[in-house]
Amino acid sequence: MSGFGHRLPTTRTALGRSVLARALVAAVLVGGATGCATAASRLNVEDVYARTISARTAQTAIDLHVDAPRAGTYVTAQGRVDLTTPGFALAVQEAGLSLNELRRGDRLYLEVPASARAANQDKPWAEFDLRTGRGPGSGDEVEPALMGPVLMAAGPAPVLAILRLAPTSVARLRPGNLDGEPSTEYRLYYSTTELTSSRPGDPLRAGLVSLLAQMAHPRPAEIPVYVWLDHHGRLVRLEVSVVLGTEPVSPSPAQAALANQLPTILNVDIYFGHFGEPVRLVPPATTRINQLPLSRLEGGTL
Repeated sequence: MSGFGHRLPTTRTALGRSVLARALVAAVLVGGATGCATAASRLNVEDVYARTISARTAQTAIDLHVDAPRAGTYVTAQGRVDLTTPGFALAVQEAGLSLNELRRGDRLYLEVPASARAANQDKPWAEFDLRTGRGPGSGDEVEPALMGPVLMAAGPAPVLAILRLAPTSVARLRPGNLDGEPSTEYRLYYSTTELTSSRPGDPLRAGLVSLLAQMAHPRPAEIPVYVWLDHHGRLVRLEVSVVLGTEPVSPSPAQAALANQLPTILNVDIYFGHFGEPVRLVPPATTRINQLPLSRLEGGTL
């Protein structure tokens, strides 16, 4: 599976450990695919979702590119994810740092860089209680308004939730191979209004695809999402990119961070593979953890 065996790339000219990079890396998307589209073919994306989730676990890799006129950054994450419950273990490389992240249920654990541990009671890990982000009626999911800036709490699994929304159109692009395995590429168009709408307790619009759709400006009517399926009909790759061409009147923190870097292209590639292998999510020892309020994570600081 592409994205699993490659060496984690080093960061290019960095934008710094910005709110944008912190928000986009974890936790979970257009246009890098090529090839001529054939006539639209029938594809039940909910079937793809069901077949992928039925594997229960997967290895995952996330590649984030931020391409701007004068600078850019490249963030990567690799690890394993539980596709049925909130849980993942990821090794993340950003701005020359390699750190670990772990989510187990409502608890998120982030490894603190050595240079910042003095401000973390000299503990190597920070722990966040994600339940503090829930609002009335939000059920068992983190409130969508929270998960926008705190994507590390979401992990890569919510990316699959896009397949539970109906695309406006589907095109089968071409069969091929992904890292030597047969795969078929499709282009799915989704309404930007649908992707960016927010309803209480609805986790489908709280993930990485939704955040990218919200960042695009001027906002397109539709966003293409490219997916690759294996011969079992499971999702093995998803790619999406958007362009921040102008700064909106009321920019989000991530948009404001890129205001002097326009136009900026944000591209995310997410891979899934090695389905069904065991996933062990073991939190750090309590003596190594400092509990922090979720606001510290939302603000992009530890």
